[in-house]
Amino acid sequence: MKLRSVINVLLILTLAQILPGISDSNRSTQDIIKHAVAEVELPHAGQRGPQKTNPDSLGILTDAPSVVIRDVNSGVELMSRGADIKRPIASITKLMTAMVLLDEYDWDWGDEATVLESDVREGGRWYYRFNDSLTMDDLFTAMIVASGNNETLALVREVGESETSFVQKMNDKARVLGMHDTTFADPIGLAPEMRSTADDVMVLLHEALKREEILSRTHQTHVMTTSGNGNQYKIASTNKLFSSLLDEDPYTIVGGKTGSLIEAGYCLTTRVERDGHVLDVTVLGASEPDARFTDVQALVSWAFDVYSWGDEDEAAVI
Repeated sequence: MKLRSVINVLLILTLAQILPGISDSNRSTQDIIKHAVAEVELPHAGQRGPQKTNPDSLGILTDAPSVVIRDVNSGVELMSRGADIKRPIASITKLMTAMVLLDEYDWDWGDEATVLESDVREGGRWYYRFNDSLTMDDLFTAMIVASGNNETLALVREVGESETSFVQKMNDKARVLGMHDTTFADPIGLAPEMRSTADDVMVLLHEALKREEILSRTHQTHVMTTSGNGNQYKIASTNKLFSSLLDEDPYTIVGGKTGSLIEAGYCLTTRVERDGHVLDVTVLGASEPDARFTDVQALVSWAFDVYSWGDEDEAAVI
């Protein structure tokens, strides 16, 4: 008996056990199959996604060793290289920190908060003066827009959590989201033993941008803050794509997050929209600060050059 025939027989016998009304020995095989087709709910077909119009183009050379570019609406991966290599992702980590803060703790945006000297870690810029009168909103915004390390650790302290317990919740959420190649070691991404992959970072970006509190801050070029003590601060975004062609018509930068560390190189994960089509792009391990931005520009340009969305004019659902 051929393998396919064996599989069909086993399938029929299994269906006869699990589906009601088909175990009658007087029924023919065809009857059983008809009944099975009627009873089993098949999954809906997904969107077809973009189609490659230039099959000879396999991608482009990038400075970053780990890259992924994906169509958000269909989930179709347009290019991938080194996407399963585990490496540090630096401050991209803060997207997970933000989700844990939003999902696991009870606090209000207007709650009083401040940065203490004990919140300081070596590395990164200082955005607020110690003990200044601020709010949770101020700290959260600085964490996302400017990747503030002190502000991030201040947030963890302000919700009353130890860093160790907070990191455990980050790793728990990573497992829930299917980020099985990711291990967080601190809330800010400075620990070099922290590891993830470009594939997992794509999951992180997609989940983080579902939260309006994160999304609305990742496309801000700068923010102005006046503290309760009257001190004024201007905090600029670390994402230089805002001064690139990807933030000019017909493109729009939806959101994203940067990261850099000696062990991680220069990293960027971002979402870009053009003509109703939305692409997520991640580059990890670029050798120079600007290389991550030029890599993303090149990847997005290549994708729209060699792929066609046909008549899919309906805006992508994020």
